[in-house]
Amino acid sequence: MNLNCFSQADFWLIYDKIVLSLIFIAMFTYRIHRYQECSLLLQLEGLPVEKVNPIIHALDAFCQEQFGGALKNRVPSYDSLLLSMINAEWIPEIENALIEQIEKQSFEGKDQKDAERTIPVCYDSTLGNDLEKMAAFLGLTTDAIVTSHSSTTYRVCMLGFLPGFPYLGFVPESIAMPRKRQPVPTKAGAVGIAGNQTGIYPVDSPGGWQIVGYTPLKMFDINRMEPALLQPGQRLRFEAINLKKYNKMIADVYGNL
Repeated sequence: MNLNCFSQADFWLIYDKIVLSLIFIAMFTYRIHRYQECSLLLQLEGLPVEKVNPIIHALDAFCQEQFGGALKNRVPSYDSLLLSMINAEWIPEIENALIEQIEKQSFEGKDQKDAERTIPVCYDSTLGNDLEKMAAFLGLTTDAIVTSHSSTTYRVCMLGFLPGFPYLGFVPESIAMPRKRQPVPTKAGAVGIAGNQTGIYPVDSPGGWQIVGYTPLKMFDINRMEPALLQPGQRLRFEAINLKKYNKMIADVYGNL
């Protein structure tokens, strides 16, 4: 092929076509459909959840910013977003806006704007955790697991299972763990790992996650303006605290039980 016959305009035309083709190939697929009379359900497919979930939260933030007054409720999950409107008249406008955002891939700057928050966790074995079993399974020391778990920044992918239970993504592959074979009694504040997720039990409950530590914070309180301490889209890190500080914070939060 004689490359000298290509003009600069031809070059950029071919370049644009290649770029557009690559964008098309990389794009996820999406579906938007009615979910009851006044609701829309958006589902994204074709990308790993680690890449889809930030897009869901960006679109959630966009809808809140543009249509907050028209929305009764927003429920983001790993790869879907449920929007409930005050009446069905808003559905066409919001649906068209979502389609425009998705097809433009206009997600930059529309993610959760809250500052990264810190959740204190006590990893002391006297509280009862699964660190020793995890270390044996993973071939790591307990200190290495704690360091890895507490040095990662997580996103609240969604709330579910229990009121205020945050599904946090994602732990380093080196500390990913299978769930327990059978659920066991698990205390409120327990911080666990299941697969590549980590999460925090907001109340006493049967649980199958591998427990690494406990937070003294109350994750769900019906008496607060916002009962759930964490919200979908927020970012957080865990801060390792010693047993003395944990006990003091427990006393401050719950009183002398």
